[in-house]
Amino acid sequence: MGDKKAVAWKIVTVVAGIVAGKAAEQVMRAIWQKGTGGEAPVEPADRSQPLLQVLAFALGVGALAGVTRALANRSAAIAWETATGEKPPGVDA
Repeated sequence: MGDKKAVAWKIVTVVAGIVAGKAAEQVMRAIWQKGTGGEAPVEPADRSQPLLQVLAFALGVGALAGVTRALANRSAAIAWETATGEKPPGVDA
């Protein structure tokens, strides 16, 4: 039974991470547009986009993704504990 819970928890955290990453990118695009008045770099391989802009956007998305993923995982852990009465597999304390 423990293995099923561990797999279920892994799925929850993966989904939370994907949702957080997509949300972070959308938020960063809005921030970029408001701050610069232009569109955010879309394709990092497009050499017509200045490298510093591509890197700045990637850094912003990465930072936001890390924060939103941490918040999403924390929220998922709270929901897991509420639903099951147990801490998620592998989460101590």
